[in-house]
Amino acid sequence: MTAHTKLMTLGAALQKAARNTLEDGWIFLRDREPNTESECLLVYGAPDDSPIAAERGFILEGLDTATLEDSADWCTQFEDEPSMELLLEAFLYYWKHDAWLPHPGAAEPASQEEVERLQAIEFNELLGTERTTVQCKVPRCERGAIVNSSLCRKHHFEAIQKRPYTE
Repeated sequence: MTAHTKLMTLGAALQKAARNTLEDGWIFLRDREPNTESECLLVYGAPDDSPIAAERGFILEGLDTATLEDSADWCTQFEDEPSMELLLEAFLYYWKHDAWLPHPGAAEPASQEEVERLQAIEFNELLGTERTTVQCKVPRCERGAIVNSSLCRKHHFEAIQKRPYTE
């Protein structure tokens, strides 16, 4: 199978994807922060596109045509005829976060560490208070066990979450 390439701006690729006229392939980029005027290379008709793109200086894998089309289609819930700015915003959001743009102007999603921190706080709050009449079963622990457990908050958290407890 012979590979074909097409050099275009990212804006042109996004417009073609919005009209479902972009050839079936992958776009590759040079810039980590592309804009609509950034050059991109569409590679199609080849099972492994990246060496072809890299040889031409396009070392960053963008998105495949189907995802570009889906991203443009997703934008129609925000604008009947998505603007170039919205198409670019949706592309960048998906490219960077592997997720659909929740709404125009959406903030960056929380990092995995932040999500875990918030989940830990929520889980910790669900544990309730420690009882003063029942001691934690962990040797040398002076804390009281929480309701429906033989462990204190700290040891119950660590047993379930498999990570250190933070208050």
